[in-house]
Amino acid sequence: MQDVQIEASFTDNCHSGCVKCIAASEKGILATGSTDETIRLLNLRKMRELGSLVHHNGSVTSLQFHRGFLFSTSDDGTLCLWRAFTWECMRTFKGHKSEVNCVSVHPSGKLALTVGKDKTLHTWNLITGRSAYISNIRKRAELVCWSPNGDNYVIVINNEIDVYSVETAEDDVLCYGGEGGDLCFHDISTNMPLHTCETKTTRIKGLCVWKHTENEKNETQIAVASSDGMIKLYRADVHEKKITTNLLTEKSTGFRITCMAMFQHHTKKKRKAKKANTSGVVEDNVTEVTDIVKSDKHENTGMSEESPKKAKRKAGKSEGKESSQKKVKLESKPENSSPKVVSKESLVKVTDKKKKKKANKRAKIAS
Repeated sequence: MQDVQIEASFTDNCHSGCVKCIAASEKGILATGSTDETIRLLNLRKMRELGSLVHHNGSVTSLQFHRGFLFSTSDDGTLCLWRAFTWECMRTFKGHKSEVNCVSVHPSGKLALTVGKDKTLHTWNLITGRSAYISNIRKRAELVCWSPNGDNYVIVINNEIDVYSVETAEDDVLCYGGEGGDLCFHDISTNMPLHTCETKTTRIKGLCVWKHTENEKNETQIAVASSDGMIKLYRADVHEKKITTNLLTEKSTGFRITCMAMFQHHTKKKRKAKKANTSGVVEDNVTEVTDIVKSDKHENTGMSEESPKKAKRKAGKSEGKESSQKKVKLESKPENSSPKVVSKESLVKVTDKKKKKKANKRAKIAS
């Protein structure tokens, strides 16, 4: 076992019911669906709650982020499309006659598959926003999932896994787990088992697979969550369809796990590089703005760089007119100059002069 640890960063008891599904976006937004008919949103980077989405009239059964959108299904038989960050419900897809159990969006973002308790598979055209076609499964499907390249999709019915091919598939290894706690690898092309990993748990409730590309070796890591509260991280090495798994670390949460999602956190070095690039962009924008301001000044004053002679003639005429007129000198006062203080004696003198003028005018009128 390598030096890898799993630690709990925060806990949030925001739902009043059981959490049925969970999904995480690439930008660090976590969405959780519950039997209380609400979708809660949390920011994983800032570790705080953003709010809740209330639209479904039943328990939220599945969630999936795809690019800038969030897809949700419910027991009310609908599929909802939400715009991320504005969280506006853009469209509600209706077609199932009973509860919808799961949704899976094609990697291209043009199609979506939903399965429900009405024993049907619905294919939705996300470009037109309408149902493309409906297939009868004749059984109640619990899960549906597209392959990473979009060539295959899988439907889970009770203890059976049905694999459907759309085109010639490149990735033909299927990884799954369920009752008994075994992690199984199966070859789709030959329909033969490749490898079985004993996780020593009772029941697998969550499974996340991703490729760790930060190192030179492209390692495939698998996180497994079980109903007994254990989270285990494995490394899977694949060489010519020979698979070996090694346990990296494990963690006991102390509670019953119902679902799990994966979010890859970016390092701080990348953020610093982004800041350096944005500073360069700001400097370029400042130079552009100063150039625009200069051109606006020339337009407002009526001057142009192409006719400097006319500007000099106008300046000479204005100077001649000013010299013929009386010159008025304006003395600038210092900013910190103290105000003038008027004495009482000067005020008495002014009032006496006004009285004498009025008396002289009355004497002239009387004479």
